[in-house]
Formats: sequence, structure tokens, C-alpha cells
Amino acid sequence: MSKSGVMVPPEAIRGLQKDFDLDNYELADLFGISISSALDWVKHGVRGQRGNNLVLVDSFFALKWLTENDPEKFLSFEELKNIVTKTVRSPGLLYFEFAPYEKELGPALSVLEHQRLVSATMAVMFVLYLRKKGKEVRLKSAEELTPKRALYDMYKTE
Repeated sequence: MSKSGVMVPPEAIRGLQKDFDLDNYELADLFGISISSALDWVKHGVRGQRGNNLVLVDSFFALKWLTENDPEKFLSFEELKNIVTKTVRSPGLLYFEFAPYEKELGPALSVLEHQRLVSATMAVMFVLYLRKKGKEVRLKSAEELTPKRALYDMYKTE
């Protein structure tokens, strides 16, 4: 830990936001923190003084690292980005993506109702588990699932 107590520099947080197209509110939602804390992270970095913030950030960077370094045996970065996008923009719909696999996942599906990063991490685990069982798992993009898009489509003019 540096003298300032910063364990994750602000550049890393801003890079994460850019890589996953997260605004400050989505960053706060993903990590289950207040918007003021998210703004502090973006400006000053993440300190490890209290709570699980550092562990959550490290876990997220670990998922990203795995996608970049072994996408064939893990997930591609695009798959991870899709899962993250869904967890912050349409979290309830993530559950329905896995509903067809309820027989394989059973009560474990309920974990998708928790804090966003936990949901994203568990969605990754579910994909890997189901693939290992020989199931073809292709999650729709967040745009395909977003109900707003369907509502806006009603107003298209030809």
C-alpha cells in the first residue's frame, strides 16, 4: 500500500470504466457503492481501509485478466462485457437468461438477485459450469434484452 493509502490507482478505475462503457452511476451500481464513493474512486483511486471494496475491485480485475489471457478456456472479453452490461443496465433480465438451465443450476439461480458484481461473477461461473456440462450457452446482448428498446421500436417510422 502506498503512503496515501491508495491500493488501486484512479487510472485503473477510469480504464475499467472505459473498457466496460460504465458511467459513474453504473460503476457505483456494479460495486454496490454510493455515487459519491464512485466519484472518489475515479478521482483518487480505491483505498483499502474498510469493507470489501478492494476485494471486489481485485476480483473484477481478475475476471478481466482471465478473459484477456485465456479466452478459449475461460470467457472472451466481449462475453464478460456483455454480462457486466446486463447486470448494471437490466439486472432482472440476467436471471431469465439462465432460466432455461434451471434444472442444472437449481436454487443457485437465486444468487443473481444479489449485488451487481456478485451477479456478474456468478453469471460467469454459471456459463463455465454449463459449458463444462456440454450445454451451449450464448447469452443475448444487453441491447437484445433491454425492454426500453422494444418500447422505442414502436415509434420507428419507415
